[in-house]
Amino acid sequence: MTRKSRNRPINPVPDGVPVPDSTQSNKQRRLQQATVILLLVAIGCASVYLLAGMVKPSLSHSPSGPPNPLTPAPSGELATHVGSAVCMTCHAAEYQAWAGSHHALAMQEATQNSVLGDFADVRFRHQGVESTFFKRDNRFMVRTDGPDGKLADYPIAYTFGVYPLQQYLIPFPGGRYQALPIAWDARPQDQGGQRWFHLQPGEKIDHQDPLHWTGRYQSWALQCAECHSTDLKKGYAAASDTYQTTYSEINVACEACHGQGSRHVDRARNARPSDTAQRGDKGLPSLATRWNEAWKFPASDARIAVRDQPADRAGMNTCAACHARRSTLSEKRQPDAALEDSHRLAMLTAPNYHADGQQREEVYVWGSFLQSRMYQNGVTCMDCHEPHALKLRAEGNALCTRCHNAAEFDAPGTTTTRPAARAPSA
Repeated sequence: MTRKSRNRPINPVPDGVPVPDSTQSNKQRRLQQATVILLLVAIGCASVYLLAGMVKPSLSHSPSGPPNPLTPAPSGELATHVGSAVCMTCHAAEYQAWAGSHHALAMQEATQNSVLGDFADVRFRHQGVESTFFKRDNRFMVRTDGPDGKLADYPIAYTFGVYPLQQYLIPFPGGRYQALPIAWDARPQDQGGQRWFHLQPGEKIDHQDPLHWTGRYQSWALQCAECHSTDLKKGYAAASDTYQTTYSEINVACEACHGQGSRHVDRARNARPSDTAQRGDKGLPSLATRWNEAWKFPASDARIAVRDQPADRAGMNTCAACHARRSTLSEKRQPDAALEDSHRLAMLTAPNYHADGQQREEVYVWGSFLQSRMYQNGVTCMDCHEPHALKLRAEGNALCTRCHNAAEFDAPGTTTTRPAARAPSA
């Protein structure tokens, strides 16, 4: 929500402040104004001339040029979403890598295959409220306190996330889906998982509290939906205080990162080997970071590898849109656009961040990454993370020694062990 500026009253002239003589010659005043205008024009022209000779080509993009914007298709129509099933016909390997990823499982209909929690008449007690998870007619149900504070039975409509925790969405009137505050710890049992837990264990939030799970601030469309589905439009109607939320795909699919694919599909279907005019324009933003060949050690004994040229920022802008603690300013966002074009990044303040700027939550890493030495030296998200399967490029220290000389950094006593999955944040 953007803030509207308020009109402020014009302050009267304070007592004691001298007022200009009204008999001053109008001709003299106009002459002074004209002189000032001519001086400003002259300064502006000189500045433009000097800057034209000083400006150098930007290094923020790869030699192939800036990413292609999602401009209208030749027919004049805007690019549209085609769906991951269409993408799979040409990009089978990428589709298979994505299919089992956290992005693919970001939101699902509640079924025997998608629900991880224990619904075998399991009871969970928190702050005097006893909730029961059970099944009825092959549907997943929960009996818990509702908007009036009384226990009632609610059906689970969707799962939300998959690891290290899974939440559940419950339908309410007005197009709302509310996120239950009791989540399933999906970690293995020997790591403390396979149990129900409350997201605010130390707080008592009853039905009169605005933060109660049935209230506005726990609404799926308002708080969570944007980063768990593709092409999501909240569809909020202020007059009726209702939602008619839509999406092209329920999960984080291909076009959530690559953008609308219709122009890309049209070019692929109509491409001819002899047609070189549009060879550089694939109908999609370029998210490539050249992760595999960009980093080189400048000498055999160099401690740290150096990137040969800055990566195109489009790839990281795509990641930052959801892997950042931020608030939404506009739904009209292009996948390769800078985050600040459509969102307002949160400051690195407590309690959401540690004193040194490190994030406390599982995925809100962008703000912390921006202040890191790796970011300042050109490291991108995809240098370490494969973007489809969402797995690391290499395991253990092998990931680090791609850029840090193994002879120095992989020696005994110089490395630290990557910790196991953390307990879900409460």
